[in-house]
Amino acid sequence: MPMQFESLRGWEYVELKAAAQRDEVSDAEVALLEEIFQKYGAKSRWELVDLTHQLPEWQDPQGGAIPITYWDILKAAGKTDLEAAAIEGEIRALSAGTTGRKKRSSLHRGRC
Repeated sequence: MPMQFESLRGWEYVELKAAAQRDEVSDAEVALLEEIFQKYGAKSRWELVDLTHQLPEWQDPQGGAIPITYWDILKAAGKTDLEAAAIEGEIRALSAGTTGRKKRSSLHRGRC
């Protein structure tokens, strides 16, 4: 049975078209996902909304949507512009498949 997820837009249920192949995620990513699920998996969608709205990188979109970029997260975590730019460069390199893994979705541009 496919896993169900609640969409952020409209709260309708959606299903995965196919399960992720194990070679597409690292052991570290699996461990991180398991840790996150253990900590937050039992929370309702509204508890998660309240929690994320307390994060320093969240901005009230006034009824719209504002993407939260890696840059926003890194800056909220106290990284300098130089550190954030270096980390974004590493993420771009990973995204481009330079480690032999499948290409991931593109990043939002940082503000350097």
